[in-house]
Amino acid sequence: MKKIGMLLSLLCLLFLTACGEATLADGTWTEMENQAFDFYQATGVSESEDPFDTDLFRFDLNGDPDYSYHPKGWLDENTVLCTRREKASLDGPTELAAVTLDGTVTKLDADIDAYTMVAVQDGVVAYGGLYETVLPDGVTFARWDGDETLEPVYQFQDGDALSFQQFFSPDGTKAVLTWCPQVPSADWTVRLIDLSIGQAQDLTLPAWSGQDAIHVLYARWLDDSTLQITAVTPEEEETVTWQYALP
Repeated sequence: MKKIGMLLSLLCLLFLTACGEATLADGTWTEMENQAFDFYQATGVSESEDPFDTDLFRFDLNGDPDYSYHPKGWLDENTVLCTRREKASLDGPTELAAVTLDGTVTKLDADIDAYTMVAVQDGVVAYGGLYETVLPDGVTFARWDGDETLEPVYQFQDGDALSFQQFFSPDGTKAVLTWCPQVPSADWTVRLIDLSIGQAQDLTLPAWSGQDAIHVLYARWLDDSTLQITAVTPEEEETVTWQYALP
């Protein structure tokens, strides 16, 4: 019986090798009905500047005599990722800190400054230097180890990534970003990242009438396996929206 099981496993491996495994870039594009452009609907970004409910904390975040804190999102069910800065110095360094709901604070080992975009989902943190609406110095995706370490999973350094986008899939296993070699450019690309193995693939957009005049490309997750991609030309003169279903 053991030999039969080993034989079946070998046959499955040979079949997958021969056929090739599906990749993130092997999904299906579907163009959606054209509607008036809505920034929040296109990006999945909240209309609220600070959607985090600080009432969840069982201590006063603003009560720390030394630091001011700004929550960014959940690292786990009891720990929130915050940026913090010394109250005594307006020009002091900005830090990342893991803060439990009862007030235990752990400084994380990431180097950031006051103009850093920070997003988090299920223990994975995305951060990068922010200039207006882009991240010109790249984006780092790193996994929190439960203590003070952020272990890099994937680092994007191929161009200017858009800062206004919903990076993480709802289950936290994948990430998406839209980018171009350097803003301004019509050469925008969608990059999908498998956070479990740290590998990334770029998607090829379907052909459309405004493809040579794209001003910006937005991405948002509809669910764990479906993306909404919106391309916009200058002055929002023309838009197109697709759904991309992962394989």
